[in-house]
Amino acid sequence: MKEINEINSGKFDKPLKNLAPVLILFLLSRAFFLLMMFLGGRYSFSEILTLFDAEHYLNIAESGYYHESVTTFFPVIPLILRFLGKPGLLVINNISFLASLYLLKKILEDSGYKETALLITAILAFSPVGFFSMLLYTEALFFFLTLLVFYFFSLRKYYLLSGILLGLSVLCSKHGIDAFRSDIYRRSRASFEERNKV
Repeated sequence: MKEINEINSGKFDKPLKNLAPVLILFLLSRAFFLLMMFLGGRYSFSEILTLFDAEHYLNIAESGYYHESVTTFFPVIPLILRFLGKPGLLVINNISFLASLYLLKKILEDSGYKETALLITAILAFSPVGFFSMLLYTEALFFFLTLLVFYFFSLRKYYLLSGILLGLSVLCSKHGIDAFRSDIYRRSRASFEERNKV
């Protein structure tokens, strides 16, 4: 009964209201990129899915790390491909990117950038990261995990979950190591400042 009262009291209206413009941006960016692929006409969508890094992720998912040269491709995406296939990874990437847009807008608004939060979110939605988030690449999931870690850090909560997510982001991309270093630095600095308060 308590949950029903919270819903009726409007407690959940704000998150849903904040999601609407982000969802619209997300859907418009998907339509824009699909239109660009269609107008480009050189490759079909299924061919675009297997270009560049995606080819390596697909081969690793099928055959494992078959050569030293493919060890630069970290294991999360091949594992998702192996167990959920291309459709599963596409769903995960799109949900991750939508969640990233929402989270970015929230972080910006909470940091005092309410006037520009939607514009910055729109720029990200239509950026190359937006395009690559539609494909079999690491960018969407890596960005979401990293953004979530920084959000939890800003709340000064959920340290264990933060560490797990940071570990997953490292398993997505070599750039996760940079996020790890940054997180360690921020936590060390915050701890140092906390201990040395006058």
